[in-house]
Amino acid sequence: KRGRYDEALARAEAFTELFPESPLRADASKKKQQVLKERELALRKEVVSLWHSWAGRFAHDVARQPEPSLDAAIAWIDDGMSEAVLAAVTDELRRRVSPSVEPALVRRYWTERGQKGETVKARNATYGQGTWLLGEDEAQAGLKAEPPEGEKLQGGKSSERARLDERIKRYLANQAAVKKSKANADDEGELAKFWKEWTSQGRAQWILAYYAEKGGDMQVLNVRGTPCRDCNGEGVREVAGLIPASTQPGSGRGGQAQGSAGPGNGLVKCPTCHHVGIVRSVRYR
Repeated sequence: KRGRYDEALARAEAFTELFPESPLRADASKKKQQVLKERELALRKEVVSLWHSWAGRFAHDVARQPEPSLDAAIAWIDDGMSEAVLAAVTDELRRRVSPSVEPALVRRYWTERGQKGETVKARNATYGQGTWLLGEDEAQAGLKAEPPEGEKLQGGKSSERARLDERIKRYLANQAAVKKSKANADDEGELAKFWKEWTSQGRAQWILAYYAEKGGDMQVLNVRGTPCRDCNGEGVREVAGLIPASTQPGSGRGGQAQGSAGPGNGLVKCPTCHHVGIVRSVRYR
């Protein structure tokens, strides 16, 4: 009951040695098996709790690096995070439960979580405003397209909505052409700048979401894409009074034409989601 399992086991074993003829030897043996069972249940429960706890702690540690780097964070998730979490959980269990705990046992209990009838709580992590760092294809992977809020309320597309969709289609086609003509170094610089200037909390949640979805340790229950609040999931924003780029050098991304929608109106890339249109989140356990 106090969680001192090793001491309880030692006492049960000592009894049979001290009193080899005692009729209570069977009770001592039964008690030993009970203690072993209770220790296993405690370890299984602690493994799950501590694994999630240490994953969050490591995510925050990496996010708070003096010189944060997206490439370095991804490389560490891919190559070292799982083993780091395993080592930390093992060390803590050795202090809290039993010095005899081995990494192989911790890994086994983690892999078997939820298979022995115990309840495993589902958790959530989000890529937040950094969803676009995944790239448009990965950000949208596994998601079901949902109509924007206006269509949900109206039950269909209005003529105005259809015209806007056509403008967006042309705009995105133009941006795709622009992107192909730009050097990769420009994109990489934009990614690095965003990651460095982003809040440590945002980076930590992104790292945790990436680890949960792609690290191989978590059971991914589902992924969800919530429409960007700034552009309602369109990936672009309509700006009134926008001067076409052909008459205003340097306007728009890379100084390329944004596409005039008519007198005084135009479309620009959503500065929040960077064309992706969603905030991706992961539900896992």
